[in-house]
Amino acid sequence: MMQQAELGAVGPVAAPVEVVVVEPFPFLRKALSQSLGRVEGIMVVGEAADLSGGMQVIHRTGPGIVLTEAHLKKDREGVRLCSRLKAQPDSPFVIVHTGDNSVRLVAECLAAGVDGFVHKSSEPEVLAETVMRTWRQSRAWFLGDADTTGPMYVNGARLTVREQEVLTLVLARLSNVEIAEQLHLARQTVKNYVCNIMRKMDVRTRRELFELVDATEKTCVPKKIGGAPPRQRGRISCGTDCQRL
Repeated sequence: MMQQAELGAVGPVAAPVEVVVVEPFPFLRKALSQSLGRVEGIMVVGEAADLSGGMQVIHRTGPGIVLTEAHLKKDREGVRLCSRLKAQPDSPFVIVHTGDNSVRLVAECLAAGVDGFVHKSSEPEVLAETVMRTWRQSRAWFLGDADTTGPMYVNGARLTVREQEVLTLVLARLSNVEIAEQLHLARQTVKNYVCNIMRKMDVRTRRELFELVDATEKTCVPKKIGGAPPRQRGRISCGTDCQRL
C-alpha cells in the first residue's frame, strides 16, 4: 500500500495562491472549490468542466495553480490541458487530482510537465498541502494505493506491487531519500528496490530508464501475470544511479 509522507502544517503565504479547479463532475468540483477556499492562503478564482472551458477560465483569471482531473469529458483530457499550458510562456503550475494512479498515467503526466499529483483517496488536508508545496516549488506526489493487488509486467519486467510504487516515484524524479520518506522505508531498502527494478528492466542508470519510457511513447503499460513471460535477461551490475540520493 502506498503510504503518504507525514505532512507539515499548511501555513499562510504572503499573498493567496490563486487556483482554478477543472473537474467534470459538478458536485465534486464545487466540493473541491469550497474545501480549498476554506484554507488560509488559497483562493479559488475559477472553475471549469473540460479542456476548452478550462483554457478560457485560465486565460481570463491567470491563476498560479490549475487543479485538474486527468480524465475530463475525454480520456486524459486533463493531461492534454497541462501540455497546452506548459507550451505557453509563464504557464501556471498544474496539479492532477485523479483516481487513476496507474504507472502509465503517471508517466504521461510527467511527460506533459505536471507539477504535482494527488490521488482522490487522499484527505483534503493532503490536497491543500500539495497546493502549498507546489506553489513553493517543492515536490508533492501523493499516489494513493497501488492500482493492482499483485505482480505485473511493466515493459516486459515482472515487478511486484512495491516495485511498481517505487518505479512510479522514480519516474516522478524523486530521489531515494524522498522515496524513503514517501513510503516510510529505510534509505537502503529503497536503494535495493531501485537496483532490482533497473536490473529487471535491463538498464544501468536512471537516465537509461527515462529513455526507455520515452522510447515507448512515455508509457509503461502494465500487463497482468498470465500472459507471455518476459524475455530472459542476463544479470547486470547496477550503476551508481541505484544509490542516487
